[in-house]
Amino acid sequence: MDLAKKWHGFCILSGMSLFEGLNVATRGLAAAQMGINVSGQNITNAKTEGYSRKRIEQSGEWRRDGAFGQMGFGVEVYAINRIRNQFTDRLVNEESTRFGYFSVKDAAYQRVEAIFCEPEDFALNQLLNDFWNGWANVANNPSSAGARETLRSTAQSMVTQFNYVATQLRSYKDTINGEIESRVNRINELADGIYRANVVIAGTEGAFSSNANDTRDQRDKMLEELASLVDVDYFEDERGALTVTTNGSMLVSAAKSHELVIKRMEQVDDDGYQYARSEVSFKYSGVEFKPKNGELRALMDVRDVDIPKYEKYINELARTLATEVNKIHQNGYSLSGLTFIDFFDADPKKLNAANIDLSVSVKKDINNIAAGTGGKTISATQIKSSASINTAVAAIGDIVDLRTHIPSTAQNITLEGNSVRITDGGTLLVEGTDYSIDYQTGEITFNITSGNIDIEFSYGIPTFNVPQLNDGTPPDSYVLDLPLYDTEYRFINKDSLVIRRNDADGDLLQEGKDYDIDYNTGKITFKYSATNAFDDPANPVHISFTYHNSGYGGPGDGDNALLVSQLRNKTVMQSDLFGNNTQTINQFYSGMLGRLGVERNEAGAGLDTRIAALEQLKIRQNEIMGVDLNEEMVNLIQYQHTYQASARYLTTINTMLDTLLNM
Repeated sequence: MDLAKKWHGFCILSGMSLFEGLNVATRGLAAAQMGINVSGQNITNAKTEGYSRKRIEQSGEWRRDGAFGQMGFGVEVYAINRIRNQFTDRLVNEESTRFGYFSVKDAAYQRVEAIFCEPEDFALNQLLNDFWNGWANVANNPSSAGARETLRSTAQSMVTQFNYVATQLRSYKDTINGEIESRVNRINELADGIYRANVVIAGTEGAFSSNANDTRDQRDKMLEELASLVDVDYFEDERGALTVTTNGSMLVSAAKSHELVIKRMEQVDDDGYQYARSEVSFKYSGVEFKPKNGELRALMDVRDVDIPKYEKYINELARTLATEVNKIHQNGYSLSGLTFIDFFDADPKKLNAANIDLSVSVKKDINNIAAGTGGKTISATQIKSSASINTAVAAIGDIVDLRTHIPSTAQNITLEGNSVRITDGGTLLVEGTDYSIDYQTGEITFNITSGNIDIEFSYGIPTFNVPQLNDGTPPDSYVLDLPLYDTEYRFINKDSLVIRRNDADGDLLQEGKDYDIDYNTGKITFKYSATNAFDDPANPVHISFTYHNSGYGGPGDGDNALLVSQLRNKTVMQSDLFGNNTQTINQFYSGMLGRLGVERNEAGAGLDTRIAALEQLKIRQNEIMGVDLNEEMVNLIQYQHTYQASARYLTTINTMLDTLLNM
């Protein structure tokens, strides 16, 4: 009886141990199957961008036994983890930001270089040289139609290239506005994607206590792309949700993503050109957003700093070229003997690279190219003239007032020393004996009893009287005809006329507002505004200017063209601290190209550095997270053998149970 009980107890214990063996075998099969599935997932995603290799985490399971303590209970797979290194990932994101910035800057400078087209024959550097050579050729052959036509054609090609460069720079700025909008839209998409990934991760890992590996991979991929667009800082909370900020502003939180919006602001350049500028701000606050780094910051810098800088350079070049050439050209003479002709259009809105153009006169007729000069340039601090009169003297002490024999607008005159010649019937009279002169008033007192007197004299006019004008409809005006005093006053140099109230130190009158001047006739037309504020009822004005002492020298005169050609070597740009110009037009342009080349090389070097650094970090990152097919094949074989061994073990337990149950 005791033996039967012992046998019965043995059977029960053996049966329980064998059933536990079935559980151990089943766990082994399940763990091996899980390992095979994970390896298969790794293998099939070996080329999937952003995929992190997965690994099963397992440990030995046990149960407590009264006799033996802990007893093996098979294997437990407690997690499937992705293999990542947060420190390396952060370094990759930071370097991606710098790479994004320099990639845009490098592409931008390449585009700007392509716009200038240097050193092609049709680019500005060669065209400027051709322009100066054209003037030198006209100086040598001033009457040659061929030389003049070549100059005009070269000048037209040059202004066309100026226009092209300026319009292409403007067009590129407009294109960048579109790129900024595209980047902002992508930032919004990525921010929303990261937020949605946060929801999935927090729900999966918080509620089910399991890893959301694939969603984390997707989120990390979006974060890396976002980092290339703008600078980002981020941290993960206890629920696994990622908070992302950029330049101190919240972009993604656990609760929502913060949308960026584009606002188009209308802008107007000095020449009237209208364009739209895209500004970025946060929708929820309206605060303008400008990142510290990344592609978006580079686009903003290119649009707001780099391109405007070269627009300023090229506009200054065009303005200086047109202004300096016109200064000389206006004081020259055409083949028709005309002067004060602009070579370039002098409209202030045309004095920039986008609108620079030849004047209508030069476009219309090559003979209007002012190649000749008008003689020596003379400075007139006051109007000078000469006159001759005939009068009778009847007694000693008779006085002749020369002011009564000059135009009434001259308020007073000053006689020039030794300029007065007086004869009586052909006999020269002697000053001090036959007469005396007050050179300040113009009065001559005679010491002879009678005579038929001829007087020749030269005089200066410090001031003129302008009649009182009224604000009628149209307002009154008064014309002062300077050639009446000296015919050479018809050849006044352009922009040299200075008119002041009362005297040489008085308030300056403004051309176009207070008066107009016809440089081809020497006539000054005073307007109502020039006299309505005079303190002196006589309305005196002081006039000074420079002029040529003779007119056109003839078709063989090419001196003015020579002066224009010499601008090639004249320093007219880039003032130093003392206000002295230090560069010629060509030197200024060459310096600008040099700066462009240096900045292009700096952007290229910066990009090369970022590429090298990012490649090294990517290699390191891929070593950690990337799938090694050889390693996965080894794992696959190992799991296969484990599965086979577990199955064999299960078969053995099953056979033992059959034996036990059949006893």
